[in-house]
Amino acid sequence: NKQANTRLSCARHPCRIVMRLSFAAFTLLPLLTSASDEDDALGGGGRLRRSGRSLSSTVHEQSERVLAMDHKMFQPLSCNDVISVDDCIPTSPYYEGNLSDLVASTPPGDQVTIPCGKCTVVDITSGSTTSLPDGLNVEGMLYFPPSANLTVTTTHIFVQGILKMDPPDSALGNQVRIRMEGTNDRYLHPHDDNAMACDMATGCKVGKKAIVVAGGMLDIRGLEDDACPSWTKIQSILPPGGVSDTTGCDLDHDLVVGDGTFESADVDGGTTLPEGFFQHHAGGAIMKVVQDATDGNKYLTQSGRCCHFTGLGINLDTGCADPLSAGNNDGRYRFRMRYRSHVGEGGTPYLNDIGPYLQLWPGGHNVGSCPGAVDGEWVTCDTVITLPDEVASAASSTLVISMSVDPNKIIDYDEVSLEALPQPYEITVSDPKVADCWGSRPNDEVLITNSKSSGGWMDQVVTTIQSVDPVVSIQSLDPPVAKISFAQTDSIGDPLSLDDDPHMASEVAWLSRPIVFEAEGDGPSDDAYDALHGGHLIVFHTPDVYQHIEGVEIRNFGQQGLLGRYPIHFHMSKYVAGSVVRKNVIRESKQRCIVLHGTHGVLVEDNVSFDSYGHCYILEDGGEVDNTFQNNLGARTRSQGIGIGSTDNLSSTIWITNTNNHFIDNVCAGSQNSGIWFELREIRGGSAALPENEGFSPFYLPLYTFRGNTAHSNRGEGIKTYAPGYLAPAENKALFEGISSYHNDIGFFFHGTGNVRVKNAFSGLNNVGVLYFANFQYNTFENSTFVGNCGQTGIQLSVEPRASQVQVHSTSFRGYTNDCGGSALSFILNQPKAEYDMPVLSNLSFDANVAPAVHVSDPFPGRNIFIEDRDGSMNPSGSPGFYINEGTPMNTFIENGLCSSVGGSGLFCENTCLRRVFVDTYCCSDKHKAPTFDYQMVVTSKTDPSKIFTYDKYMRQSGLWYHANQFEIVLPYDEYSVHFLTVSDGKVMLPPFTLTFDLFSNEGPDPPSCQHITEASIDPVCPQDYMLNDDGVTCDLW
Repeated sequence: NKQANTRLSCARHPCRIVMRLSFAAFTLLPLLTSASDEDDALGGGGRLRRSGRSLSSTVHEQSERVLAMDHKMFQPLSCNDVISVDDCIPTSPYYEGNLSDLVASTPPGDQVTIPCGKCTVVDITSGSTTSLPDGLNVEGMLYFPPSANLTVTTTHIFVQGILKMDPPDSALGNQVRIRMEGTNDRYLHPHDDNAMACDMATGCKVGKKAIVVAGGMLDIRGLEDDACPSWTKIQSILPPGGVSDTTGCDLDHDLVVGDGTFESADVDGGTTLPEGFFQHHAGGAIMKVVQDATDGNKYLTQSGRCCHFTGLGINLDTGCADPLSAGNNDGRYRFRMRYRSHVGEGGTPYLNDIGPYLQLWPGGHNVGSCPGAVDGEWVTCDTVITLPDEVASAASSTLVISMSVDPNKIIDYDEVSLEALPQPYEITVSDPKVADCWGSRPNDEVLITNSKSSGGWMDQVVTTIQSVDPVVSIQSLDPPVAKISFAQTDSIGDPLSLDDDPHMASEVAWLSRPIVFEAEGDGPSDDAYDALHGGHLIVFHTPDVYQHIEGVEIRNFGQQGLLGRYPIHFHMSKYVAGSVVRKNVIRESKQRCIVLHGTHGVLVEDNVSFDSYGHCYILEDGGEVDNTFQNNLGARTRSQGIGIGSTDNLSSTIWITNTNNHFIDNVCAGSQNSGIWFELREIRGGSAALPENEGFSPFYLPLYTFRGNTAHSNRGEGIKTYAPGYLAPAENKALFEGISSYHNDIGFFFHGTGNVRVKNAFSGLNNVGVLYFANFQYNTFENSTFVGNCGQTGIQLSVEPRASQVQVHSTSFRGYTNDCGGSALSFILNQPKAEYDMPVLSNLSFDANVAPAVHVSDPFPGRNIFIEDRDGSMNPSGSPGFYINEGTPMNTFIENGLCSSVGGSGLFCENTCLRRVFVDTYCCSDKHKAPTFDYQMVVTSKTDPSKIFTYDKYMRQSGLWYHANQFEIVLPYDEYSVHFLTVSDGKVMLPPFTLTFDLFSNEGPDPPSCQHITEASIDPVCPQDYMLNDDGVTCDLW
């Protein structure tokens, strides 16, 4: 019939068959290729190329461009226009029956299909498993009522109609699990209404373990109470009380013999180990205590290890130990240790190491393990172990830590302790709604993020809820809270609460949902991780259809190395206004989390991601607009080893590629690289071919909303705009409002950026609060707070032009001290441009003048650093003055004794007033090369002629031209005489020149507040013993 119709169409309408063939040719480049296709493109071998652009990604992008131009979108099926959930009852003419009967009547080898225009009801309530080995095709409506309680295993689910899932009944303990399995690619053959949307012969290849929405609708509502929060902040941590027994023993004491912090040990003590520690399977290993040169911390290091399992032995003091049989704390002890591995000579770097395991002796009891380490990073082990009677009662007991890493690696240990665990731990949270829904099912889990500087990007804890109770108040005036108690065998780590610190409290997130999408793993491996292909869910070329995905726990989705295979993915669906992705949990994703690609108008709200690879919440091509990411939480975002042609190897929890979107109250709580990355490159992928994107660059677009977002505990930057940078419109500056960044390496990274206004921000205990250099236009920080510690810097500045220099207003700095290399403000980078200015600073405050506010790291030859402290608040003396760099001409003219060293190459000069002036002699310029200088300038103090300095001109470049017109001098208040010397022969001259004073000080668009030089302060005269010739320009000896 198809052949006959084709012949008829060809005879009557030749253009029609041409169009059809053209479309078929385009669709031979499918978006979603198989793993074997990618392997072929990469030359085979079964292992995908590691991160970076690859041939496969180029093929994918070409395919996407073709599809974007010519792929017909999927449309809702017209035969479903009349059905709704009200038709899912036996009396309705649109009722197709129940799922059990439909499965039983489906022939082996066929996919189970819900007919278009009909509703099938899931009738299984026993919790049993229903297997659909050949897949499920929903062309009509498939309805999961609250009574549904089952597990469905299948190879694929195609939603061309409506998949409706109501909240499983919690009173009955119901749960719905969809488990995706299989390793073979699947093909979607659309309903006749969308027959042209896929290749007519083969269909659309959609990969393995796929949930595909093609013209259909997801209406998934997994929560009985949609006001239930996915996460909140810890309000308080309730003290569990001491542990003791009737013998008078203090069971709270640390069982580790000796000092597990090693602070009391001698540094470089050779083979003499600290008390209580020994080497496990040493085989010639060297272990000693060393001290970190940066922060002074002492730790134990082990090198020259003979074996993979060479580790650390710890002697235990079990005289007052509480064994399992005693019943006081059920023999439970909390073991904590920080450790890291790094490559020694001949070692092989791995992304991750397998974690150490723990044994108690006597008896060789295996009592636990620790997370794997990442090369060069400190990792915290925090686990609960049970102390057997045999160990507690032995005369001599030990805990052995066996490593599982390359013997050439060096292992460092610190903060080792083993303490009694009085459980249960209890916390309160400020959202009382938590008590209505969290812990409603057995074994509900929560995630507790790390928020202490001693932790790292992997230091989160997953633990089981024991109970959740509403609490009217702890104190009479307190607002209502909810109290969460945790299971006896778990640890909650070492979080901070709002009571501890209102700025840096840990988050607690509910990880369990009554609807679960999960997948078995297969596919490639990357270092210590195997089976990196799970399932994937894609809304595929389905515009103008409202999607609702709420209250789903998605585990082991994403297929690393395969473009388009993500846990939740809206692909090239254009406007889907009103679509909602909210209150879902994405765990153990093998590639990304929630991806909006060529899709607009989606609300992504109150979701939780934990332990994912690559960028997590993302806009994929840079052409996506009018989306909102609000109140989402992401933690433990790993760098992706197997690439898809993007920057997922430099993972960020929120990846912003277009600023015409809204980002509100999101939290990024631990990434291997950055928390939030504005990577505003060109529009790419399939979106680049769309006519509406022609001529647009995300680099220059206004920012809709960026408010209340937080980034903490990230290995690299909290929030960054580079690479490539961001230049917001000058008339519509980008506002970063109420953002927080703490316990990162760098809090805010501004480079190649301009016209960004940061207001009401908080930077806490970042090694560098703001790294700022080589920007295009100026950026401002205002009404903000910076909190630091020993060795940390508030704002790290560069020497750059006024137009791009930072401005800081009405901002406070607390805790910074240069006693150990830190400061509130630090000049660290010398940009190679001749024109430069000081930062603009106004209304700054510092705590008790405990240390100089400004640190100048280097002499900055040829540059003048001059920062005014108008009221004395920026230095310990409390006197006004200027910070300057040493070794400059400024030092020549400042009164002796007024300047004192403030560390590095910086001086503070009390009661000094400096102002910069440019002296222009109108020469010289040249194209393509530096011009020959005409003069040197000699400046002499009239009040003290012994103070004299000869200046050279400075060079600046503008395009192809090099200019040497000006002298730049910075002088204190005084009267000065000037004359000039010709460079060629040293002749004394008074040529015509102009003076241009720097109208700006670092306090703003006004000269310094103190008495400063003016034009009257500078007198062009011939030097002593010289007279001015009749030409009025040259000077000769008398």
